[in-house]
Amino acid sequence: MSRPPLGQVCIELGLLDEAQVERILQDMREHGQGRFGELAVGLNLLSEQALAQALAAQFHVPLLTAARLARLAVPRDVLALLPVSLMRSRVILPTFIEPDRRTLSLVTSDPTDLPTLQTAVRQARADRLRIFVAARSALAGPDPARQGPQRWPQGPHPGPADRTRQRRHGGVRD
Repeated sequence: MSRPPLGQVCIELGLLDEAQVERILQDMREHGQGRFGELAVGLNLLSEQALAQALAAQFHVPLLTAARLARLAVPRDVLALLPVSLMRSRVILPTFIEPDRRTLSLVTSDPTDLPTLQTAVRQARADRLRIFVAARSALAGPDPARQGPQRWPQGPHPGPADRTRQRRHGGVRD
């Protein structure tokens, strides 16, 4: 499946205009490196939340806002599926795994990071992956030293009603 370029998605969403996209592309050509979204954020043309919105639209996956992430309760057994070092270094968060362990729900700020996504699937012994996109800063939390799972509630496992609600929503509570 061919995805439209991120710049085009940003224009269609009204996040950037054509001149801003061209400025980012010119910067990429001049320096011979960089990724469109990271450069757009670095040039203060996009916020991290706007970048997450564009990536979610580009990949046709759900977007999680910081407010929604703040309400997220991840069971300890789900957090234990992935090494803390992987979750912190790649800023990913597993949120749910189906009881048959076939589909892992994961929040990431970078749905293009296939090696990390493949590693998460292998580590969790899952067969499929359901991706949610969130802004990197929302995933990492306000204090950079408290990235990854330390940010999330570590209370008791949810009860049966909570598990049913999580199954319906891929691990994300309303």
